[in-house]
Amino acid sequence: MGKAGAAIGVGIAVALGAGAIAWGAIPGAGGIISACYQTGNPNSAAAGRVRVIDVERGQSCTRDERALSWNQQGPKGDIGATGATGPTGAPGPVGPTGAPGSPGPGGPAGATGPAGATGPTGPAGAGGSTQTTFAFAASVALSSSMAKVASKILPPGSWAMVATANFGSEFADGGEVLRDVACELRAPVNVVGSAVARQLTPESLQTKSSLSLNGGADLPAGGEVSLWCLYQGDGGFLYGGQIMIWSTTFF
Repeated sequence: MGKAGAAIGVGIAVALGAGAIAWGAIPGAGGIISACYQTGNPNSAAAGRVRVIDVERGQSCTRDERALSWNQQGPKGDIGATGATGPTGAPGPVGPTGAPGSPGPGGPAGATGPAGATGPTGPAGAGGSTQTTFAFAASVALSSSMAKVASKILPPGSWAMVATANFGSEFADGGEVLRDVACELRAPVNVVGSAVARQLTPESLQTKSSLSLNGGADLPAGGEVSLWCLYQGDGGFLYGGQIMIWSTTFF
């Protein structure tokens, strides 16, 4: 072997040795292998030499080298053509009986059967009675405090009540006025029904409105039921109302 051949062999051995020294950190991130290809004097013993470098450790090519890189693993190939369907296998053995399934949904309703024969007439029931009475309210000026406007003394029993109250306002001067009106049914002192409404009175006009409310009470010893009403602010009045009261078997 001549001197040139010996130099080439030494260069290859040095390149391989350098690559072996750096191989511990190669390939780099993502499986990329980096190397330097000697592009200097073609007559030089190092011409054409390739050496592997570790870029992540700061190694780089010299000005007489060209940087190369390739992946440790090539790109994924195309999906191959679907193979031919294989022959049908022999039937397997019969498996064990499965657990019972859940009940299915109910079927549609059947047709209505024929009407049965009319049964015998039952005995006559005990006669019932209903007592109805009224209490009426007269026209009265209202304030921001609840005032009793109608009442009725009732005998012992269970009672249901429906009340209506009619409100009016004085003419509004100096702009429109917004007021609340409210009523309560009491038996005897407990509130058993109530209602509230908001009344807007435009400037220089008078407003009228009505409230309806209902309630009920058990009065074992009898007692008074009454209608109480208020008008927020001044200038409001009640111009009539009533309570309709009737007995019931229970409440």
